[in-house]
Amino acid sequence: MSWRGCLMVVTGLLTSGSMLADGKSLKTSAAPIREEMGGLFVALSDLLPIVLNKAAFEDPKNAQEVLSLMNRLQDLSVKMVTSTKKFADNDPSIPFIAERFSNDLTMALDMWKTGDRVVPRRLLRGVTDYCISCHTRTSKGLHLSAVTQPNKLKAMPSLAKAEYLAATRQFHDALKVYEDALVHKPLAKIDPEAWDSGVRKMLAIAVRVENKPRLTMELLSSIQDSPDNMLPALRDDIVLWRQSAKAWANEKKQAKMSNDAKFALAKRLLSEGEIIAGKNPGGELIEYLRASSLLHEILGKVRSSQQSQEMLWLAGQSAEHLRELNLWTMQDVYYEACARKNQDPSLSLKCYNALENSMIAAYGVAGRAGLPQFAKNQLDDLKRVIKIK
Repeated sequence: MSWRGCLMVVTGLLTSGSMLADGKSLKTSAAPIREEMGGLFVALSDLLPIVLNKAAFEDPKNAQEVLSLMNRLQDLSVKMVTSTKKFADNDPSIPFIAERFSNDLTMALDMWKTGDRVVPRRLLRGVTDYCISCHTRTSKGLHLSAVTQPNKLKAMPSLAKAEYLAATRQFHDALKVYEDALVHKPLAKIDPEAWDSGVRKMLAIAVRVENKPRLTMELLSSIQDSPDNMLPALRDDIVLWRQSAKAWANEKKQAKMSNDAKFALAKRLLSEGEIIAGKNPGGELIEYLRASSLLHEILGKVRSSQQSQEMLWLAGQSAEHLRELNLWTMQDVYYEACARKNQDPSLSLKCYNALENSMIAAYGVAGRAGLPQFAKNQLDDLKRVIKIK
């Protein structure tokens, strides 16, 4: 697995839309997080342009500035770990992301102090993936004023610039740069993995942030109209994605949807996505992007424990299908939270089995016996909680 895949999501919570649930929470319990995220945002706005430029990152002249910014980020991330625990009932991925973010920053800082510049830069480059993953989960979220550094942006390659803009919530500008980098330049031939990742991030913005089916269609049409700059392996998928966007555009619009209506639509989209995936694996992206956005909007807002448990199960399923945009183990968080709800014992068992299978796949082992001991302990503890023999 590439570092881009493994580290996908290193700062997702910085200005996450779903992590703060709604506007009311911002006025009360989320106030400390708003302040911490503001500090993280400013520090990242200073650090990312340096990180995304290899020469600048390794230049001894910038060493003191980089170290200072890393220390500031690490201090703030530790505070975030404590602050985000209160949101675990709304979305269990929040404290998980916060802890992973803090751990990775600590590792980057430790490696930097040994004189290593390769590993810290890899970890810190993952920052944009973390931000984009979390910022594009829904159309809602904190909107902090961007701290753009034009001179440093000019030195960045197009795709790095798009990632920086998306990571700092400058979505409109990010889409323009993404489209230019993916459609008008031969990136697919030079770096197929980066092209594939860029297309998915661009679509995540169009679908989950902008929530615009026609914009999604236009972006996909632009890619189709430039076949020489398209990754051949995604040609069929792009056709299906555009068909899904067209069907979405033709849906009857509703001015305001209740949480129950959003949940019903999410379940319908997941069912449709499953059918598409069964016939053409990879073609279900738009359905899962839309469904996951709806689920993140309503997680923690439902009163029924059984419905909440079902949402966690479906959120796990969505995360598994969107691994390229999420942390590779994000589904495990939802599966474990679903199992621990234990409102419906049969669903708890289903979530437990999904968690075990996900762990086995992640570690590339033949069965439970091959898992590391800490993973076995985690499963055994969960068994005791939900009373599985």
